[in-house]
Order: sequence, then structure tokens, then C-alpha cells
Amino acid sequence: MFDSDDNSLSANPTSENKGSEARLIAELERQSIEQIRQVRAHKRISSHVGVELRPGNASARGELPLSGKTNDISEGGCSAIFPSAILPGDIFQLQFDAKAIDVPVVFAHAMRCRMLREGSFETGFRFFSPVVIKPRMHGSDELFT
Repeated sequence: MFDSDDNSLSANPTSENKGSEARLIAELERQSIEQIRQVRAHKRISSHVGVELRPGNASARGELPLSGKTNDISEGGCSAIFPSAILPGDIFQLQFDAKAIDVPVVFAHAMRCRMLREGSFETGFRFFSPVVIKPRMHGSDELFT
């Protein structure tokens, strides 16, 4: 049932697989931060907009929200600072400050979380559906730098 001639997942990769792996690693090592930013799917906008985080599953959605502020936002995701660590891999509902930005409630996958200092954690999210980002209030451009 599980027999296969596919060696791509074997513990002993072929020399052909080793060569392609080495090429991929060498390509990654040559990439600069600027090159990585250029191939991102969406342009990131630096922002400082309030965001409320709730669990994404329906049975836990009534739990109190965790409030934070965005660092940046794009059509495909955002990064935000929260006072508690967020477990990467979990799904969340994000609601942005409606006075500052016209973005609907979105569901997002937590991709990474890192501690900045005690009581401050940066979390990166990937939205399940792309969003259009528009500042809402007059003078809100200073929220987007």
C-alpha cells in the first residue's frame, strides 16, 4: 500500500536530489533582503492600527479578544504586536480599528511569533483571503508610513 519508487522522501536521497537541494540552498544564500521583498506577493505598508484578535474556531470565538497594534499590513497578511504569545499554526479572527482602516473582519493563520521583550510579542499572520486596504478617517495617512 505504501510502496513507492519515489525517493524524494527517503532517508537516503539520491545524488540527483542532493544536487538540486544544494542548488536551492545556494540560491537562498545569494538572496538579499531586498530581493526577498521584491518577490513577495503583496506590498507591505508600515502601519500602527489597533487590532483585536479572537480564536478562529466558532466554539471559542466568544472568548475575550486580545488587543494589539499592527506593524505592517498587506493584501495577504500583517504583523502585529500583542502582550501575549500567539501559537503559530493556529487560526484567528482579526478585527482592525474601523475608525482607522477599512478592512473587513478577516480570518488568518498565525505563521510566526517572536518575543520582543517581556509582555511584547510580534506575530506574523497570513490572511485566508486577500483584502483591499484603505485608510478610513481624514488624516489617517500618518498611521501608514
